[in-house]
Amino acid sequence: MKLERFKFGDIIENGWAGDKNPHKVAMFIKHKKNTILMTGDGDVWEQYHDKENRNKRIGSIFENPELLEVKK
Repeated sequence: MKLERFKFGDIIENGWAGDKNPHKVAMFIKHKKNTILMTGDGDVWEQYHDKENRNKRIGSIFENPELLEVKK
């Protein structure tokens, strides 16, 4: 699988996370060595990102801000 390069503001879905995981959908901040820095709901964390990843772009905070809304 080709390693996808994300841009600031991309909304990323983590394919490894379950539906109830609060880190399933987040906004991309920046690339690091083998990780990507993500944010969502006020948290910031690193997500492992190599060629075996399941992270995919589902939108952009600038085009689809509703994708980051917390589902209750």
